[in-house]
Amino acid sequence: MQVKRSEYDVIIIGANAAGLGCANILKNTNLSVLLIEKNRTIGKKLCTGILVPQIESAYFPQDKIYSVSSYKIRYFENKDYVTLPGSMRFISRTDLGAHLQKRCANAENIELVTGTPVKKIEKGYVYLENSRIRYTYLVGADGSNSITRKYLGLGVKKLMSFVYESSQKVQGTIIDIQKGYKHGYAWITQLPDKSQAGYVYDPKRLSHRTAGEIFHAYLKEHSYDFENSRLQSAPISYGYKGFQFDNIFLTGDAAGLARKRDGEGIYEALVSGEEAGKKILDPDYNLPLLHSILVQKKNSERIFNLLCAFPFLYTISMRRVLKKLQQFG
Repeated sequence: MQVKRSEYDVIIIGANAAGLGCANILKNTNLSVLLIEKNRTIGKKLCTGILVPQIESAYFPQDKIYSVSSYKIRYFENKDYVTLPGSMRFISRTDLGAHLQKRCANAENIELVTGTPVKKIEKGYVYLENSRIRYTYLVGADGSNSITRKYLGLGVKKLMSFVYESSQKVQGTIIDIQKGYKHGYAWITQLPDKSQAGYVYDPKRLSHRTAGEIFHAYLKEHSYDFENSRLQSAPISYGYKGFQFDNIFLTGDAAGLARKRDGEGIYEALVSGEEAGKKILDPDYNLPLLHSILVQKKNSERIFNLLCAFPFLYTISMRRVLKKLQQFG
């Protein structure tokens, strides 16, 4: 798709939660904004779509949110699952993308192009198929395989995921966490329009083949019909190395803000995108929400790494936690 201009104040690569969050902050300002999406469909992403407690339900259309009133969880290949109280909320990424796009759809200063991959980035320029476009600010919201991050020369740390999606109906949500996360975690859950089964693992700890064997054994144990479904795989970037690099910003998975513990990152993407927009508008803005995310991420990963190194600590702590939760359940 051809863009209208050869120069923009802000170019955002990726019309996902982070990119649309940034665009929403910049809408109706005096800045010209180009939002570039490589896919033709906004919000297309391999993701469960869990809404963490930090995200207010009112922020999204209620009829698009699917809730599970309780969920079952099992640790360390124990035979029995524990049913935990509380609810889990989900939204499909396409519904999320459509909702976020609608918020800035009528902004005259924002131009959105879809089905348009970025081919190359140079200082001050983004290259599309048949054009070179100049930018003053560049926002990388382009996911775990970010071309923006590659341009900045930053290394990546990734988890890998296997996912099947099926029309088969399942009851609630089942989660398996193996050996203090050291060998990954698996889930089966019902989503609004389909069921999903997945497995996330660290490729530094498990080979692709071994992870696949664990995942398929888990699905057979729970009689999940995957024979007629296509196996999908996607990386999850968690290696944060910075947010602002002069006039370039990294947000969401491109910044490595996904949570290593469970791979979720919708909240982190939304917040980091909005923080980038605020920083562009006000260079003195001190990014309080981003700093809060980074503190939580650092503390969570310290504990995560400790439990991976010493799984027996995880066994002891989780037995105590589960016992108390069952009392209140």
